[in-house]
Amino acid sequence: DFASLARHCEAFELDLRHTEEPQPVSVAVYKVHLLAYLLTEQVDAARFLWKRMPAGTHALDPELAAIWEVGKQMWQKQPAGVQAALRSVPWSQPLVASLAARLQADTLQSSFKQMGAAYNTVAAPVLAQRLGVEEARVHELAAAAGWVASAETGLYAPCAPAEDKQRTTGLEQLQALTEYVGAIEHEVR
Repeated sequence: DFASLARHCEAFELDLRHTEEPQPVSVAVYKVHLLAYLLTEQVDAARFLWKRMPAGTHALDPELAAIWEVGKQMWQKQPAGVQAALRSVPWSQPLVASLAARLQADTLQSSFKQMGAAYNTVAAPVLAQRLGVEEARVHELAAAAGWVASAETGLYAPCAPAEDKQRTTGLEQLQALTEYVGAIEHEVR
């Protein structure tokens, strides 16, 4: 669970800040912390972590700078830039490499879904350019998502994504929430 990884990193950082003597921190901790934030799409938190790192830490490790480059691309909402930044570095094994691979897969899948929601029809080369991947990878993603290419134009027609049942809000849920808030307000008074 990447959210709990981010919380553990935050707790570790707070513990280090509250010691009597300054403690040296491995750059690897910052790498994992940044990647945990990016994996949970907490780009703001990653940005503030980058800013509060001790002076000189940024220049110590090119891999740390490469992780922040991924964060910058996510901040600017550039899916092709995210993919390019993730491919640009041979990540250190095993932890950073596995986290970077997961981030690459997750961001690609998320961007692909967003593109499907944005287009009625779209050409594979356009998707490849916007996503920052090879055209063959676009065909794989489209086939996995059930998109069908037109025989005449070759354009993909994205399928409507399946509704996420957790995100739908029914009248019953709103009623239960209203009753819950009302009960809490009554207890507070």
